[in-house]
Amino acid sequence: HILIDLYKIKHINTFKDSKTVLFLEDKSNEYKAHLDEVEEDIKSFRLNHDAFSLKEQISLLLRQRSEIDSSYSKAKSQAETLEHRFALLNKQRSQTNENIEIYRESDSNFLDNARSKLFDLKSKEQELLKNFREGHPTVQSLRNEIQSAEEYISKNAGRRHSKITVGKNIIYQEIERDLIRTEADLKSQEIRSKGLKEQRKRIDTRLQSLTGREKELNDLEREAKKYEKYYQAS
Repeated sequence: HILIDLYKIKHINTFKDSKTVLFLEDKSNEYKAHLDEVEEDIKSFRLNHDAFSLKEQISLLLRQRSEIDSSYSKAKSQAETLEHRFALLNKQRSQTNENIEIYRESDSNFLDNARSKLFDLKSKEQELLKNFREGHPTVQSLRNEIQSAEEYISKNAGRRHSKITVGKNIIYQEIERDLIRTEADLKSQEIRSKGLKEQRKRIDTRLQSLTGREKELNDLEREAKKYEKYYQAS
């Protein structure tokens, strides 16, 4: 502060009037008191608000917010894709039969089997008659079976029906599995998006607080520089 002292001496020599000198000294002391007070305010502010690295804290939070914005946009996009896929799968399911025909057997097959059985029964009848009389219970029982077979053939000879076996549609089951997986993935992305949104909100609140503190600190530092300039010039 040698230059400051020389500057003061120059002022004193210039203003020989004692009242002027006293006025300048009072002003200098006033500026010094203001400067000390503001510097003390800055020191207290830094201690009370942990404001020794505000710029670094703000910079870090801005980087974190940028990363969260990127992750949120990605999660949002994935959720929209999954929503579209889920809707498409639902539509496919509504247009797909849950059960389908697995096997069809026509009446002609049954009739062929019945005729073959009738032939076997009549052959067996001829064999029995070699050993038993017409009225023997064994012969009568066999003839009852022959009669049933003949009635079945007669009744169904002109009909064209089929026996259908129905089972689960594999395509429908696969669509169901895809729906379950897609719904689970969609819920996961929705939860992730919600979490990222909450993180971003917390960061914004923190940034607003730090930015406010930075402004207060900058105002105090500007005031300190102002009074330092006045003091040095007095």
